[in-house]
Amino acid sequence: MSRIGCNDGERFAKMFLKSALAIGVLTSVAFLAACAKKETAASSDASAAANSQAAAAPPSEQEAKIEAQFVPAPNTKPNAPVQERLNGAIHPGLTMMLQAYIQAKGRMPSTIQEFAYATVDSLPPVPEGMKFAIDPADKTVKLVRK
Repeated sequence: MSRIGCNDGERFAKMFLKSALAIGVLTSVAFLAACAKKETAASSDASAAANSQAAAAPPSEQEAKIEAQFVPAPNTKPNAPVQERLNGAIHPGLTMMLQAYIQAKGRMPSTIQEFAYATVDSLPPVPEGMKFAIDPADKTVKLVRK
């Protein structure tokens, strides 16, 4: 059996004090770091407010020249409506086949049936109330609600 002597008690007290000092220092550092982040956030809020005021102003002559140089995406018609994407799960296998179909034919199929007749014997089974559809916006085959 071992007994705790005076030396052991003194060592314990020294370790406890060192631990308490280390915890105090770490807490102080964390507190100061948090204060610095709040000051940074406050200054970024001020700069964001200034940027929003600048954004409301009409573009300068130089900015207008830069915007005039933008080239529109290929095959886009001016003032054409933006296509809305279908909401559904993408079927990766059929999507790869659709990409191959587009490469071979040079166009999108008009219906999912046209795509299926040209590429697969039959479409995979789908849960009740669902169907496969081609999303023309991102050229994928998706499983959507009927």
